[in-house]
Amino acid sequence: MDFLSKKHEYTFLNNHKSLVRVHVFKVRSTSFNIWSEGKSKKYRESIFLLNNALTNFQEINLPPIVVVSNKKLGQGGISSYDHIQDVIYFNNYYHSQKQINQIIYKGNFAAQNLSDIILHELAHKMHWDAVKRFYKANKSKYNNINEAKNQFDEKIRNYISNQNPLYLISTVTAYANESFQNAKVNDPLNTINEVIAEVITLKKTNDPILDKLITMEVNYGKTRTNGHS
Repeated sequence: MDFLSKKHEYTFLNNHKSLVRVHVFKVRSTSFNIWSEGKSKKYRESIFLLNNALTNFQEINLPPIVVVSNKKLGQGGISSYDHIQDVIYFNNYYHSQKQINQIIYKGNFAAQNLSDIILHELAHKMHWDAVKRFYKANKSKYNNINEAKNQFDEKIRNYISNQNPLYLISTVTAYANESFQNAKVNDPLNTINEVIAEVITLKKTNDPILDKLITMEVNYGKTRTNGHS
């Protein structure tokens, strides 16, 4: 596997909210925009898995994907989307199908394979891109993007809150429910982030109203639709 001499530095908050800085190399032996913190076997195997999984996507829809160490990402999380820099981070701990299956077989998530895991992160991008379009179109009404996001997400947040306590478990996933409940207490701005990502990963739930609300939200302000192929 070849790496270009081209380097880039990324700084981000990891899964434990610690500020992390990584220096990465551009991967040459792929048509996708993949960068890697290291060149060891684990990194190469992670890149190989990613390259195969990404064939299900249109390149134009994908942000840079940066492969980083388990320690840097925050111990255990397989991937993370950074909406500020528009980057997907991938944990090189998950360098084999066996490790990826450990996540999938828990049964708490919508993802059934690595392509689904990437789609989950891409759904976060779709959501945040829509938030940014909403804020740009309504800057005179809001002091900052967080204030705009709070308003933008309100319809879905209220719809879910008005359902029965087991609604997200039966309609989406246990992970969506856990994330929604935790965020209500600890991160109110982002209560529906994981719900949206899980619904998009599922592609369809048993509640057409929720599906429609989420489709309308992520497509807000788009002049054309670039979808998952």
